[in-house]
Amino acid sequence: MKKYFFVLLVLSLFFISTVSAETTGDYLYLANYDAVSFIPEVIDTGDVVSMTVDIENMGTLIDIIDLEAELLLDDSLEGIKTTYTISEINAGSTKKLVFEFKVNENAQPGNYVSTLNLTYDRLGEEVFQQEEIIIPIIKTAKKVDIVVSPSVVSPGSKETLTFTITNLTNEPITNLSFTWDEANDLVLPLGSDNKRFVSFIGEKQSVEIEYVVAADPNIITGIYPLTATTTMNDNNGVTTQESTIGLIVGGTTDFEISVDTTESLLSINIANIGTNNAESVIVKILGEGISTKNNTEIVGNLDRGDYTIASFEITKITAKEATIEIDYTDTTGERQTITKTIQLNNTIENTGTRGNEAAGNFKGKTRQQLPITELVVLVGIVVVVVVGYKKRKFIRKKIKGVK
Repeated sequence: MKKYFFVLLVLSLFFISTVSAETTGDYLYLANYDAVSFIPEVIDTGDVVSMTVDIENMGTLIDIIDLEAELLLDDSLEGIKTTYTISEINAGSTKKLVFEFKVNENAQPGNYVSTLNLTYDRLGEEVFQQEEIIIPIIKTAKKVDIVVSPSVVSPGSKETLTFTITNLTNEPITNLSFTWDEANDLVLPLGSDNKRFVSFIGEKQSVEIEYVVAADPNIITGIYPLTATTTMNDNNGVTTQESTIGLIVGGTTDFEISVDTTESLLSINIANIGTNNAESVIVKILGEGISTKNNTEIVGNLDRGDYTIASFEITKITAKEATIEIDYTDTTGERQTITKTIQLNNTIENTGTRGNEAAGNFKGKTRQQLPITELVVLVGIVVVVVVGYKKRKFIRKKIKGVK
């Protein structure tokens, strides 16, 4: 009997220690930047540049949680968007950071070193990493500069894109033709073709060209390159210039909410009715005349078209309305806040001590907890079965001996 107990104990300790070693013995620094891409691919002085950095979680078991990235640039580069947040990168997965900056007109050609600071949670401890990224700058004799606004559009919605064309030369430009396209036709002009004409642009002057556009409703959010082609006349004859401009498809979203109340719970039904996903959604209930045991609920990620329920345990409500604040991270990595007002039709006072019955909220276990818990339960079942079997066998033998 003791022999079986000893074997089971050794096996249990072996499996538990193996899983524990795999969990704690993962990479200390989990984040690795796998690739860097620029739009435009060839960076000239004066360009507005979108830079995408692929961040890989090199871990095998441990997730990267609440990653905050900051890009530190050389003085010759002017930051437009230099921070980005990602709520979670699962072990073995890759996600993208998107930054934006402008190269000064007087920047010298060469390779510019930028610093990428990464801060994230690793099993409850804060980790800081620092990486270097090389940004190559050239200087060409380009004659016009092209900027698009806005730089972010939502899938499936009509947007007015304004292309601003600036004459960089010291002489007038005439008979300018301008076209643009997205290689996979996922972003298209509506109601017209993509070609426009400008008869005259004075030296160092600018003109604006507008298009009504839409991105495919089923497009994958991210950054898309637009290829702009400009043909023009100047004192040197006819010149054609091709430019690449980055356009982010994604951005913010919207929510529809409703409320259900019982004697002990106030439940907020939340639906993502926008065209973009929302990450790290947090719901807060605010207002006078509302007393709850918890005024904040973390509901996690909410994809477009999905819904969830945030529940608050009530102690007393005398107000007729309440303010609901929804914080989330949009597809560009920015934290956003939406405020909604709900109507409360009844007065509730709950003096009981009912436990939290939050419905629909994700209270998940970490990936590290699951293997150990399942293993312990499995070993426990095996021990109970073997002991029961041995005990029954021993009793039968004893009964036979008595007979």
